[in-house]
Amino acid sequence: MPLLYQPGQQIDHYIITRQLSAGTSSRVYVAKDTWTGQQVVLKFPIDDLVAGADNYKSYLREKEVGILLDHPSIQHHLYHDEQRETEYLVMEYLEGRVLRIMLHEDGVTSLSVPQALKLIIQVCEALVYAHEHGVIHRDMKPENIIVIDGDDARIIDFGIALLTTKQHRLWQIFPAPLIGTPNYMAPELFWGKRGTARTDIYAVGVILYELLCGQIPFERKGEFTYMNPQ
Repeated sequence: MPLLYQPGQQIDHYIITRQLSAGTSSRVYVAKDTWTGQQVVLKFPIDDLVAGADNYKSYLREKEVGILLDHPSIQHHLYHDEQRETEYLVMEYLEGRVLRIMLHEDGVTSLSVPQALKLIIQVCEALVYAHEHGVIHRDMKPENIIVIDGDDARIIDFGIALLTTKQHRLWQIFPAPLIGTPNYMAPELFWGKRGTARTDIYAVGVILYELLCGQIPFERKGEFTYMNPQ
C-alpha cells in the first residue's frame, strides 16, 4: 500500500498539495510540478493483500490508455517515460466541476438543452476517438466527466477500460467480471459480456436523458432493471 502523503511532502519532482480522493483501488493527490510550476494530479494504485493484483492490473491498463489517447476532451497523462521512485500516474489537473456535482448545485437537477447537447457532443467526439484507438471506457457516468468553464467537457478515469487492440484480444475469450456503475451499464454487461463501443453509447444516452430530465430513465432494484414510472 502506498504511503499516505501529506501536504508538503515530495516524491520525485512533485510536491504534494492535498489529497483529492481515496478509494478502494487508488489514492489521488494534487501536487505541484517543480519542473514547470504547474499543478498536476498523481494517482497511486493501492497494493493490498486482497485486491492488490487487480488494482495493479487496473493501474497498468489506465497507464496504457494514457499513452494511447491524446484528445482535447480526455484528461491527458503526462511524462510517460520518466523514471519514478514508485508506481503512479501523472495527469493534467483540471480546474472544473464534476458533472454530478454541477447537476445538483443550487437545487438544479437538469441543464438547458443547448448546454446539455454541447457537453454530450464533446463527450461523443472523445469516445469516437477512443474507440478508433481500441479503447472502450465502460464506466461513463456524470462522476467521470469534468466540466470546465460551464461548457467544456473532459472524460476522466479509464481504470476499468477495455483495450481491444490486437495484442489485447486473447484474454477477452474468458468470462467477464461484473464491473461498472449499474444505472449506466448496458444490459449486455449484466449478461457477462465485456462490452463494445455500444456499451459507452448506451451510457451516454442515459447521461443525456439525466441532463435533460433530472433523473435517469432506468433504475436498478434488486436484481432487476425497471423503467422509472415518473
